[in-house]
Amino acid sequence: MELLRLLDRPIAFQRSFVRIGAGVTGALLLSQLVYWTNRAENEEGWVYKTQEEWEEETGLSRYEQEGARKKLRSLGLLLERKQGLPAKLFYRINIPVLYQLLGVTSLDAEFPHTSMGKTTKPVGGKPANNHTETTTDIPPNPQGGGEAKISFGDVVIAFNEILGDRLPTVQQLNDKRKRQIKKLLAELHEPTVEAVRAYFDAFAQSANPFYFGDNKRGWRASFDYLLRSDTLTKTREGAL
Repeated sequence: MELLRLLDRPIAFQRSFVRIGAGVTGALLLSQLVYWTNRAENEEGWVYKTQEEWEEETGLSRYEQEGARKKLRSLGLLLERKQGLPAKLFYRINIPVLYQLLGVTSLDAEFPHTSMGKTTKPVGGKPANNHTETTTDIPPNPQGGGEAKISFGDVVIAFNEILGDRLPTVQQLNDKRKRQIKKLLAELHEPTVEAVRAYFDAFAQSANPFYFGDNKRGWRASFDYLLRSDTLTKTREGAL
């Protein structure tokens, strides 16, 4: 019984992370990263952990960690960077995306006593223009005949889920992108999440490897590239 008492400690595991698509292993890794983010020694929230340390803390093997990281990156939740010699891998939570996926409108609603609501700076040192208000409703196209509304954040989430493992994930949503999203929705058959996802799916399936980095320059299509009218037209006509 004494051993059971010693083992009677709750695991810091956020089930809400499973519901947003992180999966069990992704949710476990993200939960632990939240813990260390709140204790980060730098204002930017970067956390350094070795694979061995992650395994000791979470029980996740190397391959489980890699799968969890890939899933979190595809959702736009996990940022990674290498620094120093020898290079060390640092991790950071993409806070605006996390709150968007959780449906939290206030940065203090989910983690009221943490440093996670601070404005972060990119590696270059300039203030990041992080637009966290990604849930602004976009009025439906009057010609579409539907009453449903779609948020800017829905478009970002759809892109990161469908193409985030092959193309750069969306980390910021500024006014220019909001205008581009509005134009794109006006050109779809109907301004719905389903129509947006169908377009992104069609691009993922029909675009040749060139658009995914298989070229001399290593260029890849981006979120902004897919918001362009001519990209939508080429996708419809199978001209990619």
